[in-house]
Order: sequence, then structure tokens, then C-alpha cells
Amino acid sequence: MCRVQETARQGMLEPPAPADQHVMLMPYRTQCNEERPTCKACHRHGVSCVYFGQPLPRGRVTVGSTSPTSSIIPITSTDNGQLAPSPADSHLNTRSHGPSPAAVSPFSTTTSASQGDAPSFTLHDLGLLHHWTVSTSKLLITHPKFAHIWQITVPEIATQHEFLMHGILCLSALHLAHEKKLTKSSFVREAAAHHTLAIQGFNQAISEMDEANSEALFAFAALNIICTFSLTRQLGEEAAGTSRRSMKDRILGLEWVNMIRGVSIVLEPVHRIIWSSPLRVMLDVGNWEELNPDAAAGDSARHLREIRSAWRGSSDAGAYDDILRSLIKCFMFVEQFDSFDEQALESFGHNQVSSGPIMFILVAPDFFFMQLRQRQPPALIMFAYFGVILHRLRSFWFIEGWGKDIIDVVDDLLGDYWRPWTSWPLEMVEAG
Repeated sequence: MCRVQETARQGMLEPPAPADQHVMLMPYRTQCNEERPTCKACHRHGVSCVYFGQPLPRGRVTVGSTSPTSSIIPITSTDNGQLAPSPADSHLNTRSHGPSPAAVSPFSTTTSASQGDAPSFTLHDLGLLHHWTVSTSKLLITHPKFAHIWQITVPEIATQHEFLMHGILCLSALHLAHEKKLTKSSFVREAAAHHTLAIQGFNQAISEMDEANSEALFAFAALNIICTFSLTRQLGEEAAGTSRRSMKDRILGLEWVNMIRGVSIVLEPVHRIIWSSPLRVMLDVGNWEELNPDAAAGDSARHLREIRSAWRGSSDAGAYDDILRSLIKCFMFVEQFDSFDEQALESFGHNQVSSGPIMFILVAPDFFFMQLRQRQPPALIMFAYFGVILHRLRSFWFIEGWGKDIIDVVDDLLGDYWRPWTSWPLEMVEAG
């Protein structure tokens, strides 16, 4: 067993199979020569002909199993951490399950395709891949120097790993839905279908982690963060509209947080391999580690420090102070880009301004998200300030609307009594 597999045991979604039971991701298949009514190759090998004498549907490029259906149901995790469809009939699972090291998707589709089958893609999927190449991939970075990572390198890796290709198609469909203002469209449901297949394949691949699939696992973990932001919001709006109740369920149910934190568990075991791969630039988080929140100055830092009075005298004051330091650091990371020129942006690296809020989600302790689920005012107040960061980054299409939604939900829950601590986030949203 390779070192990567052994390291991954601590946080895998499913334990790896013994060496003698290792399952290949792309098993060998007898080549059918398509003769009717039964091809000679299939007859000679004693297998059922995949064509079975029936014509292919027009417009389909098929290399294996049937395409997924588009009905939406949630996913929940089983006892061993493996993702499995939930019997619930709503589009989103809004119950709080607490933090989990495993990937937990709040959205899913039913599918009859097995991850062990050869992949099946349609002509429409090729259209989504084309849109990814000419448009979506270019909007994931803030400097053209790094465009080739998402535009060329990641799709090339995806040609060998079906789950990563489904992740690409998911995000491309979501971008089209956003671009065409088709929130309640087939694009969103199609994105959910691709995401379901991507997560299923990811689960299988992580249980068989080795050097051959490490790049694909790492790329999907990064891609899934963006998919989660966009799909959670668009599916939430499709399922329940924009009512206050549905917005609270979506924002504070925190399945989107579990998804980001859970899938990212794959990153540490593969770092050694990624550092020597074309994706190594994605590991660079710039000057995040060098930022000192105690030295932060400016308007944002002043407002952030003032909210400490919200938990003065609390037995959890120390824990809240530590979370606040991480939040101040997040503001410092994002705000420094306001003064960067073109040369500074190029030298900074791949992970630029939009990485700030992701870093906070990843470094914030479980205690913070537990307090959010319990609707504790200090945690909610800091969450509203986190919303300010997302609101500032609303020019990124997959983040658009998140900041305002978070701030509105927090203000609705806390009301007038806590307004002195939430007034600044509200002002930031109203200012545009």
C-alpha cells in the first residue's frame, strides 16, 4: 500500500479495499463491433451485446451506461461516511447534522449509472465542456497568467477521471444558468445531476487513493468549493423560492459548510504529490500565514474589534476571540488586493482575493459552526461580518448574493436588541 493510501485512512469516506480486491476505475471491456442482431465480438466472448439490436437515441454520444435522470433528492451520509441518497423528497436537506470529516452533499439526483460502468456523456455535455473552455474557466481566476490551470490542465486530468469531468460539467451548467438568468431551468437540475455523479465517483476514488488519482482528487476538492457555493444557492431558490424561512434553512443549515470542509479533507494526504505536479500553484495561499490580525488597522478592523463587547463576560470569550482573530485575518487578506497593481497580482500567485473567505471556512473551529447552529448571538454577529467579505466579492458570479443573504438572515434572527453589533454589516450591504 502506498504512503498516500495509508495517510488517507484517517479521513477517508470509505476504507480502501485490500490489495487483492483493488478495483480498477476503468475496467477492461470487450470491444463490440456493433453488428446486428448480435455482433461477432460479443458472441465470441459470451457477453450480452450492449446494442441489443436497438438504435441509439439521436444526438447521443454513448460509451457506456445511460444518462442520469433529473429528479432532485438530498444526499445524506451513511454510518461509515460514504454518501448515499436520502429518502427525503425535498430538494435540499435543511436539517443540521453537525460537522463531519466526510463530504456531505445537500443536493443529489437519482441515477441508474454505476461508477464502475464506462462513462456516458451526451452531445449536450460536449457543449457544456466547450462553454467551460471558452468562458467558465476564465472566470475562476483574477489574473490571466493562471488561466491555463482551469482551462487546460484540469480538463486534461478529467479525461482520465470521470468524477472530475462531472464536476467541470456541473459548474459549467451552473454558470450558464446564472449567465442566462435561468435559475429555475434545466441547467440547474442538470448541474445537480452531474454533481451527484461527481460525488459518487469522488467517494470511490478517495477509497482507492494513490498517486494516479491524487491530482484529480485535489482538483475536484478545489472545484467542489465553487460548485457548492453556486449550487446551494441556485437549488435553494428553485426548491423553495426566496422566502425568509427557506433562506434561513439554506444559510444556517450549513450543509454547504460541511461540504466544503468535508471534501477538503482529501488535500493533506496528497500535498506531497501535488507539490511536484502542474497543480502546485493551487497550494500557494500567498501571504496568509504572514498576516498578523493584531496589527490590523483601518475601518474594518476597528468595527471588528468593537464586537468583542457582544461576548464580554461569557465563559466562551476566549474561543470567540480566537475566531475573531481569524475573521480579522480574512479581512486583511481580502482588503490588501485593493492596493495591488497588475505586477503585484501576477506575483501573488493563483489563490487570490476570492480565497479569503474559503480560508476562513477551513480554519474556523468546529465550535464556531456549532454555535451558529445553536443560533448563539456572538457567532451570528461574526457570521454577519463574514457576510460583508462575501458581499465585497459579489463580482464573482458564484458568490453573488451570498453576502446579502447572510446579513439579512442574521439581522432577522437577532432583531433590534443586537442592532448595535450588526449595524455596520447592514450599512455595507445598503451602500452597495
